[in-house]
Amino acid sequence: VKFMYDCVTGARVQDYHGCIMADEMGLGKTLQCITLLWTLLRQSPDCRPLIEKAVVVCPSSLVKNWDNEINKWLPGKLSPLAMDGGTKDQIDRDLQGFMNTWGRKPHNPILIISYETFRLHAKVLHSGEVGLLLCDEGHRLKNSENQTYSALMGIKCARRVLLSGTPIQNDLLEYFSLVHFVNEGQLGTAGEFRKRFETPILRGRDGDATEEAVKRGREAMGEMAQVVNRSIIRRTQA
Repeated sequence: VKFMYDCVTGARVQDYHGCIMADEMGLGKTLQCITLLWTLLRQSPDCRPLIEKAVVVCPSSLVKNWDNEINKWLPGKLSPLAMDGGTKDQIDRDLQGFMNTWGRKPHNPILIISYETFRLHAKVLHSGEVGLLLCDEGHRLKNSENQTYSALMGIKCARRVLLSGTPIQNDLLEYFSLVHFVNEGQLGTAGEFRKRFETPILRGRDGDATEEAVKRGREAMGEMAQVVNRSIIRRTQA
């Protein structure tokens, strides 16, 4: 929780406010994130709430689960708005209500919404600012070309936490997409990333690579790890 708190308050990596929580399944990622949400809604280094509202985006099958978990750990303290069905107009109205409450304490400080619904109603969700964005099963954002990625990327929110129990795969561009999503610019643009990291790393892995290319590839890999490991946490059952 402290790791995530330090990341989203910018204390861990200067000028960046995102992180990837990649603990293995069954180690309590959800509870850790609820603890983070509650902390940010209640306090900050300045002794006042750091955020007024947050958005949790997850697969539609988990919307109810997040709602239940928040009510289980914070009974009567927090009233989440779980988007679980409804007509397009009804959803738009509810989302507008959520986006437009400012200054006074919002009745529903946390919105729980599926990736699909977020994409379909992105226009409303882009209409105002949000204090924290939490993406569960965040490995869905490994492709920066798709519409869901663009819709979520467009939200006005600097503090972003991506949750994923599956280790990040070896595909470097997927890796770039996830890191870029939580900390835009930390690895440069896609073009810069390709030139600085992806190309030398892939060349170094080639079966016919020269010793020099292998060495350069290792160096690029180490350099990349140094940048991103400051904002990724992963613990296993072991």
